[in-house]
Amino acid sequence: MNIDFAQILPFAVLGFVTFLAWFAFNFFSKQESRANERLEELRDPRLRERDRSSKQGTMESMLEKAAPKLSVALQPKSELEQSVLKVRLAGKAKELEMNAWSSYMRAMISSNEFLFVE
Repeated sequence: MNIDFAQILPFAVLGFVTFLAWFAFNFFSKQESRANERLEELRDPRLRERDRSSKQGTMESMLEKAAPKLSVALQPKSELEQSVLKVRLAGKAKELEMNAWSSYMRAMISSNEFLFVE
């Protein structure tokens, strides 16, 4: 079983081209690798919090700017729509209150802490 140069050449060329592509990608890439970022975060855990807080601050400011514009579309347009909404919300509040009370009573009864007065 003799392997000559003509059989190895395509694999060698493929390996060389792959290496060149990898080298060019790493050379022109400006970002630090994620592994290096994680090592830096292990050395100084405050870096992670700093990055997280800057991202949250950006999102919060964007939501604060967008909220008034979005709320205009959701607000009732007429007095009739406003009153219907108020009645629906009042009904839901009463329903939630009754659900909370019944859940509390069920929990008291199931835990045998409910005292029956004779």
